[in-house]
Amino acid sequence: MQKYHLLINGQQCQSDGASFFPAFDPTKGEQVHLITQSTPDDVNNAVAAAKRAAAAWGQLRPLFRGRAMHAIAQLIRTNKAHLSSIESLNTGKTKGAADREMDIAAEYFEFFGNLTSQRGGELIDIGDGYHCFNQHEPYGVVGIITPWNLPLNQFARSAAAALAAGNTVVVKPSEHTSASTVELVTLIFQADIVAPGVINVVTGDGKIGSALVGHPDVAKVSFTGSVQTGKSVGALCASSVKPVTLELGGKSPNIVLADADLDRAVQGCIKGFVSNAGQVCIAGSRIFVHASIYDAFQEKLTEALSRLDQSRESWAPIITRQQYQKVLNFIAAGEKENLPLVYRSDASLVPQQGWFVPRVVFAVTDEDNCISSNEIFGSVAVLRKFESLQECIALANHTNFGLAAGVWGRDISSIHQLVSRIEAGQIFVNDYFAGGVENPLGGYKESGIGKEKGIQAYLNYQRSKNVVIALDPAQ
Repeated sequence: MQKYHLLINGQQCQSDGASFFPAFDPTKGEQVHLITQSTPDDVNNAVAAAKRAAAAWGQLRPLFRGRAMHAIAQLIRTNKAHLSSIESLNTGKTKGAADREMDIAAEYFEFFGNLTSQRGGELIDIGDGYHCFNQHEPYGVVGIITPWNLPLNQFARSAAAALAAGNTVVVKPSEHTSASTVELVTLIFQADIVAPGVINVVTGDGKIGSALVGHPDVAKVSFTGSVQTGKSVGALCASSVKPVTLELGGKSPNIVLADADLDRAVQGCIKGFVSNAGQVCIAGSRIFVHASIYDAFQEKLTEALSRLDQSRESWAPIITRQQYQKVLNFIAAGEKENLPLVYRSDASLVPQQGWFVPRVVFAVTDEDNCISSNEIFGSVAVLRKFESLQECIALANHTNFGLAAGVWGRDISSIHQLVSRIEAGQIFVNDYFAGGVENPLGGYKESGIGKEKGIQAYLNYQRSKNVVIALDPAQ
């Protein structure tokens, strides 16, 4: 059985701890390979390697850093089939879905590579006799912790931005889905694209993540994951006043106005909570529909879900055994609360082998139930009607989360009112999940701090220094 090891200073190395985590194929529930459990000493070694490499990488001509980013993008495309097969085995994604993740990973390196020469800062006019400017600089060593739902995608999203900005990185992927990250970084060093120490990977559980976050030589942290863990990461960073980007959970509303294209809205709402079996932080799992079209929408929704369930290719598993049980427990809890079922997949259509769960939609009349108030991270949604725009806005904001939202309709006035008053960091109008690597993503409230993706992420991985020069020192 293949073992995936640490990558420190450009070399794969075994941990002194010599223990491993099992990784599974969620389509079968079977163990497929082993992931090294790092030790705090491994974290120290990785951070030390990154620190040694930081000055040279940060001072490298930006054009040359950009070339390295583009070389990594090309490397991903060249090895797409290989990396995709590892991702598919470890997450249960279909070949098509895993291939798309590889394409997106390449696009992150491409996009941020294009920004490397734009770190010029800004001139500020403070009057005659002075030259004043802001200078943007890398932090140095950035610690990155990525989740299990989109492994290589999330590695590329944070690492590409940090590297392009001139930082070196130490990455800790989820212990459940580390293989594709380890494999890509191995390929990067085999191709001699970056110097040893620029990218390092430590694998293991949350204790290793804590050691990385708390390390005194890690100057900035990026964490993507649950709210509970994110709060712990934030508190640990606060103890040393360390800047942190947190991309956490969501419970996003998908709002269907009275004048919406009903067929398009139905398909978009299904996509919003079914994609990747609902294991997406911006999943649109609270569907609010105007009362005048509620019955028609519900009928079309159940018909469309029934058709979708017939396709074996449409099913994706829950990626970890623990999350699989959690989703089933939430479905049972919703039934125990006597929430009316709008839809539940026929048991005969749900794949029986592996960690697959039915697609479920509950009808609700308030937001204070276990399904509406919790991020489930599975293909479970709630459906509720609303009468007015004001009621809809109140419902959308009745949550501790604020990562994303969707709006379906034609009236531009209503759309603008919703967009300006919904408390969410990203809003999709008439096309859920629209956009790409260029779109900044970051939440309101408990959904996080700071931005990933887009130019804002690039700036987020730099610190700003203001300089004022008196042109005539004698004055």
